[in-house]
Amino acid sequence: MPPSGALCGKVFEEGTEPAPNLFITYSFCKANCGSFRRSKPRVVDEWAAPLVQFVLPSIIFSMSVPQRNGYLPKEILKRPRRQQRWTKYPSKLLRAILGLLIVIMDTLLWIGAILVYAGPMMLSGLHESVLDYKILKAVLKPKTEIPIPQNTKLYMLLTVISGNLVLAEGQPNTRILDVLSLCPAAATPAAPMLCMHCTTTNKKERLRSLMTSQNSFGATIAAPVIFYLGAFAYTIIDLLGKPSDQDAAISLAFGVEWMVVVHVAIVSGCLLASNNPSSVSVLVGNARVLPALQVSSPWWRKQWCPDVYDTMFQPVAIWERGSNKKKWLSAHAWGDPAIHDSVQMGCVTWPLIWVFTLILIGLPPAAGAVVAWQTPPVGWGCRSLSFVCYAACQVMVIVFWLLKEKYPVQISSNLRTGRYTMPWRLWDTFVNNLLGCCVSLCYKILIGLSLLTVLGGTLMQIIGVYRNCLCYTNAQWWLKLDQARVDVASDTYDQRHSSQNWIVMGCFATGFMALCCYGGWLYQRYIRDRYKGAIEELI
Repeated sequence: MPPSGALCGKVFEEGTEPAPNLFITYSFCKANCGSFRRSKPRVVDEWAAPLVQFVLPSIIFSMSVPQRNGYLPKEILKRPRRQQRWTKYPSKLLRAILGLLIVIMDTLLWIGAILVYAGPMMLSGLHESVLDYKILKAVLKPKTEIPIPQNTKLYMLLTVISGNLVLAEGQPNTRILDVLSLCPAAATPAAPMLCMHCTTTNKKERLRSLMTSQNSFGATIAAPVIFYLGAFAYTIIDLLGKPSDQDAAISLAFGVEWMVVVHVAIVSGCLLASNNPSSVSVLVGNARVLPALQVSSPWWRKQWCPDVYDTMFQPVAIWERGSNKKKWLSAHAWGDPAIHDSVQMGCVTWPLIWVFTLILIGLPPAAGAVVAWQTPPVGWGCRSLSFVCYAACQVMVIVFWLLKEKYPVQISSNLRTGRYTMPWRLWDTFVNNLLGCCVSLCYKILIGLSLLTVLGGTLMQIIGVYRNCLCYTNAQWWLKLDQARVDVASDTYDQRHSSQNWIVMGCFATGFMALCCYGGWLYQRYIRDRYKGAIEELI
């Protein structure tokens, strides 16, 4: 029998007293309430709030993150060579439907890739941003210090603006550098001084054009962030009017977790190198005809993961941009000790990059975990633990991603050719490959766990899987469920007063995302001004 004064399904009304707690045992709940309560289509707060307010807007930001490869083949959309007249229009309709499905699936797969590779993406992006700052600082050194040759300065400025291109495909570092030095006046009977002045002017204009080909941060990232913040403002206002609404609180928690996609977009959008290699490819044209050195890839990757850009140059994946820009420097300017020392990452720079990366990747799920933890029953539960597990998996993904780069699995060249190899060298290769295989296996397991915790957790919230008796108890009772109790009352005193913590955390997350957006805009504005000043220093 329920206690006297117990209310079931009470809704918050201004001026009314909160409902008293109504506890039942876990065994009674499991025996009478079924497995879980699915979200009701007519109750939009249960499923539509996290989907429409936070998940779908994240798709817009995922489109601004540079993508190296697609995830589905586009060959099936090509028009067949021979086609009967009566099959012309049905085949067009079929290709249109297939094209729409491919675009939707490709976007969803890319969002999943951003969520599971968010840590390496932000670490590499911050690495590239620091490299850009150090390169421009070295170029703009006072003339009283060790001077840098003009051709080295030109190459360093080219590295800043095009260092995200794959070196092995088309040799962009040499071909673009040759084109920058071309002068139209050289083909005419003009004076040498005129040709020299024209060449310098062309270098400056072409470098400036390459810089301006990158979309501004305000148009691509800052403006959508302002509208995205409206979803947080609406949820916070909704909590002020309905302080005991747990659906709004949980919607806020998952929205805060999905801020990771926005953070990746902010980091990738503030970088100076253009995400689209088309402008560089147009600049090179046929100035120097060289066969493109295509990277050998498995047939399935070429078929199922085609290049996004159909150009002679291809960008690297965003999680490789920092290391790729360092390869550009190593190819030309790394031999100069002065340049090497000024661009080299010190013992202070790397810890700062790590700290900022951990803040950007760990704060959103941590804030979501706090909101879920403060939702009655207060304590660690299914939702809050899923947020914490995602943050922990991302931190470990970064660690094993770095280890995977350090210990790659490779086959000795002597084994390929059949030459004799010393036993101790074979043993070293075996140990390194064994270590690399273990690191790669752990890395893939962590990728799967990240995908399970973030996408699986969001889907379980939308479907209603979290609305079960086990998730209505705290984790400390999971090993002794015979003693656990479930509070089935709504609009209780605890629920009303927990909304204050929800609102505070929602305001904090909103302010932090706005601060990150402002920091990204400020950095790109600063680095653009520095780059323009470095261009003017060219002689």
